[in-house]
Amino acid sequence: MLFIRPAELVPELATVPVYNIVIVAALIAALPALVNLLTPSSLAAQPPVVCVLLLLPAIVVSFPLDLIGWGLRTAAMDFLKVVLYFLLLLAVVNTERRLKQFLCFLAVTVAVSASLSLLHERGAIHLPALESIEQKQVDADGNVISYPRLRSTGIFNDPNDFAMILTIGIVASLYFLGERSWGVARIVWLLPIALCGYAFWLTRSRGGMLALFAAVTVLAHTRWGWRRALLAAAVFSPILALGLSGRGEAMGSGTGQQRVQFWSEGLLLMRDHPVFGIGHGNFVEEIRHVAHNSFVHSYTELGFVGGTLFFGANAAAAWTLYSIRRDPAMTESPEQKRLLSAVAAILLGAVVAQFSLSRAYTNTPYLAIGLATAFAAVVPLSRPYELPRFSLPFIWQLGVASAAFLVAIQVYVRFSVRWG
Repeated sequence: MLFIRPAELVPELATVPVYNIVIVAALIAALPALVNLLTPSSLAAQPPVVCVLLLLPAIVVSFPLDLIGWGLRTAAMDFLKVVLYFLLLLAVVNTERRLKQFLCFLAVTVAVSASLSLLHERGAIHLPALESIEQKQVDADGNVISYPRLRSTGIFNDPNDFAMILTIGIVASLYFLGERSWGVARIVWLLPIALCGYAFWLTRSRGGMLALFAAVTVLAHTRWGWRRALLAAAVFSPILALGLSGRGEAMGSGTGQQRVQFWSEGLLLMRDHPVFGIGHGNFVEEIRHVAHNSFVHSYTELGFVGGTLFFGANAAAAWTLYSIRRDPAMTESPEQKRLLSAVAAILLGAVVAQFSLSRAYTNTPYLAIGLATAFAAVVPLSRPYELPRFSLPFIWQLGVASAAFLVAIQVYVRFSVRWG
């Protein structure tokens, strides 16, 4: 339902709430597991879950009193759907086998989505929702040039969002390509890698390119160590440079500098509303543009409280994976170490993408956080007590880390922004 919306392929289904029917049925079927997931002991053991749950009331309290009404109800309901999807993922993907099955499902579904977009781009099929976006840009000589950017359906109808999920599909496919239990048959995973890779290139997403670079690097590092990771980075660097060249990526000019200006304006707005922010959805109202940075966007709209929760969901998931990597059980189980490398690569890729996209309220970031949290819940560890727990010390450490992160962003913006 997230990747391929039936109504966009079959217009006659536009009036049928297919997504709502499916997710309600899934929630009912998974109700016992959901109840266990939400017990105090379970929540204390999974800080990312607590951060995601608390984001919903953070969105609610961010609304100014004079704007409480339809906008608040819509924002709350939209994010409630994201939270329910996140919880459903954790409730259903509760064994290592199911985690692998879900990764396989992700890889195949993303490849199918990429195939539909490529078939439309080649004229083999026609789906109005897949019409390419014409990107216009001014080159160094002042000439206006345009080029098409590939996209998918549903929440991936934006090329940058499509690149984000394609990164996840590529990483998952690379994981199964290295799955020795498949034998010779594992070469079949070269097909989704090729499909997703070609579709990814046609999205022409700068942020997506950086996210994929980060994901492939961490995949190599977690699997083989820094030496081979650096080798993989060296191989991928020319492709990255080619992908970024000529697209105004430098932060000193062009779209890169424009984005830094948006960050600066957002941080200035936060100074007037530091605790609960200017209100969900008000970044665009104030600046007439999104922040192009999920972290700046959440800090500005939801204040230090909501921004810290969004930062904390990502940071706690990363901290959990780092703690697992240091556990002796990982050295004794090469298979689980491979799975860890794939999950860590997906999470880092999603985090890097969020530095150039405003997607704090959509499913994709929480998909990556959910995969990391699910992995931590199913992998057997020698020292599980070393994993982060939601407690007063954790809250203090998270607050300090969030403040340091926010200061780092402000320092970067101050020295990078150019006006006039």
